[in-house]
Amino acid sequence: MHMFRPLALALMVLFPGAALSESSGSGFFVNRNWVLTNDHVVEDCARIEVVGYGRARGIQRDRESDLAVIRLLQPFEGDALPFRDQRPRLAESVHALGYPLADVLSSSVRVTSGSVSAMDGFDRDDGLIQISAPIQPGNSGGPVIDDTGAVLGVAVGILNRSGAQNVNFAISGALARAFLDRNSIGYADASATADPEPLPDVIERVAAATVQVRCLGGSLPPVIDDAPSGLVMFHNRDVIGFDYRFMRNMSVASCQASCEADRQCRAFTFNTRHNACFLKEGGTVLVTNADAISGVTP
Repeated sequence: MHMFRPLALALMVLFPGAALSESSGSGFFVNRNWVLTNDHVVEDCARIEVVGYGRARGIQRDRESDLAVIRLLQPFEGDALPFRDQRPRLAESVHALGYPLADVLSSSVRVTSGSVSAMDGFDRDDGLIQISAPIQPGNSGGPVIDDTGAVLGVAVGILNRSGAQNVNFAISGALARAFLDRNSIGYADASATADPEPLPDVIERVAAATVQVRCLGGSLPPVIDDAPSGLVMFHNRDVIGFDYRFMRNMSVASCQASCEADRQCRAFTFNTRHNACFLKEGGTVLVTNADAISGVTP
């Protein structure tokens, strides 16, 4: 597990006597009937829907690589996205497409651009590539492409560390292809001799194959008894908010106490794997993180 924040967008939907969740991420067609996304986008879902294509009719998942493929009955009539065989190069231009912050922004696909910053990820993980193209909650599972529209990676998260700016990660295309091969899912290889296209035309073509993935009807994680301060605690959830203070080598109790003692603190996330505490000025969105315990002021 990496110290980065996965970027599925999770919303709490509260009803009398019940707490249900709805979350969303992104994905893209690798062939007419299969959509590739992140495993954390479809984790703990009672029902999975791909906007415009209906309910998932099958799914293959791999938690270790954080990848999943969704089978749909309604076929995609456009061009599925091909994978590039060549490794990305440092400073190469990249573009990330997806449906970030779908509860705040419009429901249309969005694109950000940047470059390849590093050929590995956190702790020298060569299954990740670091990119400068900004990604946000809801981008998880979306394609990261080169200037020709070939897939270089799958957007997965950002570095969750105080002081880190614009440190974004994608699962490498090689790891994604290996996952598809293991599950006997067909995909196309990008042609090395394709005629060049204007970038807006490339983005338009890729956008057509990029979809929003919705996770519906799952229960929120059990709520721990409220702390004396009134913090509502959640297991396996990370709070999206502005991190104004970061502390290492702490217990969850010390992290909680630090938040309770600080009037600026409205929420905290404790990373159980790294014993790291993040105090936040606010936080209304929870995302799945198996290594996190969070507290939020009601």
